Amino acid sequence: MRRRYAGGGVGPILARLRAEGALVSAKLPAGFVPSAERQRENQTLVRTQLDDPFSSPSARIARYGGPTAADATGANPSFLTLKEALASEAVPCWATSLLAPGLHVVALQGLTRPDAVRAAFAERGWRAAG
Repeated sequence: MRRRYAGGGVGPILARLRAEGALVSAKLPAGFVPSAERQRENQTLVRTQLDDPFSSPSARIARYGGPTAADATGANPSFLTLKEALASEAVPCWATSLLAPGLHVVALQGLTRPDAVRAAFAERGWRAAG
């Protein structure tokens, strides 16, 4: 079953529905291409918890080139963008699951209680689109 929902922040709702047994899993584009904020957090985690504790200062400078390469907007050239992900054609279904910025098809797997899914999203003021 596929339904479209406008808006973000569906992760906690889907996690609750999985815990309640209403569905087994859900596939979202964000699972493949995290936001720039999440990518930044991941890079910081790798650097501070894996690289820095075990690398020499000269190795860190060689790897990261000193200060981060972020521009004034916080963008980082090493972040994967949605446009780049789409161009890669790594996940063929993206062509039909990304309808517009912020409007994505979420594939629900192992759906056992569609009424619970509908109600959970209705609580947030979202409705299923045709």
